[in-house]
Amino acid sequence: MEGRLSFLDRDNKRGNVDTSDDSYGTLTIYFSTLPANVKVGCILEFEVKVSATGNTYAKFISVVVPSVDITDDMLKAAIRESNRRDPYINHHFELKYMTPDIRDQIGFLGEFACKELLGLDWRAGIRDNYDVPDDGDILNLNGIVDIKTETVPSNILFNLIRGNISDNQQYGRRLINQDQAALLEHYDYVVWGAFQRPGDYLENLRWYPLGYLETSYILEHYEITKDTPFGTKYPEPCINVRHSELKPIEELKRVLNLSN
Repeated sequence: MEGRLSFLDRDNKRGNVDTSDDSYGTLTIYFSTLPANVKVGCILEFEVKVSATGNTYAKFISVVVPSVDITDDMLKAAIRESNRRDPYINHHFELKYMTPDIRDQIGFLGEFACKELLGLDWRAGIRDNYDVPDDGDILNLNGIVDIKTETVPSNILFNLIRGNISDNQQYGRRLINQDQAALLEHYDYVVWGAFQRPGDYLENLRWYPLGYLETSYILEHYEITKDTPFGTKYPEPCINVRHSELKPIEELKRVLNLSN
């Protein structure tokens, strides 16, 4: 069975999980071990148990990791829209492992996938023109969302999702380039997601949400820097958000009032 974690007592390895089954409602869930990526708002898989005294409870099995498969229609739209936008875009930095065209397409695919995951029409928001910067990737009565997508080596990506990469290790921070940072005040939330790397970026793609954070929190707690937390320098000045501070994507769905 699956349910949403609504309360967590990390010290005592227990919490509350909201089920979709009216006969169970909210159950107390117990963890034999508590993975780092278990946070309030996560969707958990668990087994329903009955104690010796007749109380029903949940026993944790795993965190349900959401993802979105990229469809042919999404891919075609990403290629089309990146070509349309190309004359107006200014790349803030270069990547040795990816061409600018592919980077643009990855960005569109991440936007489409995030909308799909949130239960929105992924085609909504495709613009008539790209003369000026957009007002946000998701425009909602309850908040404006900016979506950022990166590629992460496969072995690191799944450790990152499981919470096994510390904030001060390589890939332990989610980055916002200094030029993009100036736009944060126009948004309410930033979502980060990722595709696996290496691989053929245009085949068998699957997008994984890494989490989201309020822009007000980012602006209050972070500054632009070139220093990495692991002793090197970033290619360009940026904001480097701690991955551990990101909130589950399912929680954003509730914030935006998109829950089914």
